[in-house]
Amino acid sequence: MRLLNGRGVREGTAAWKWRYRLEADPETGAAMGELAVEGWEESRAMADWAEARRPWPVTLFLEREALTLRLAILGVRIHESGHYSETDVQVEGSVEPCP
Repeated sequence: MRLLNGRGVREGTAAWKWRYRLEADPETGAAMGELAVEGWEESRAMADWAEARRPWPVTLFLEREALTLRLAILGVRIHESGHYSETDVQVEGSVEPCP
């Protein structure tokens, strides 16, 4: 397994400083893991983004890795306290082949 760990995700022309922690299998191209963000506004925006895209796979580009992934959203975890908010989106899918 190859670990993909960093910050910076793009979907088309939209870009976010979301963290990603993913494992990719170089032999099969399978990928799974999570996207994460902290902060009240950022957490709400990520949760809304995930809910709007949940029924279909989404194509994301990891800026640091220079990889494109096609991922399905499996679930959203939101942790909120009086002074803190964090959202994690669990994903699985595949690394897209280079053109």
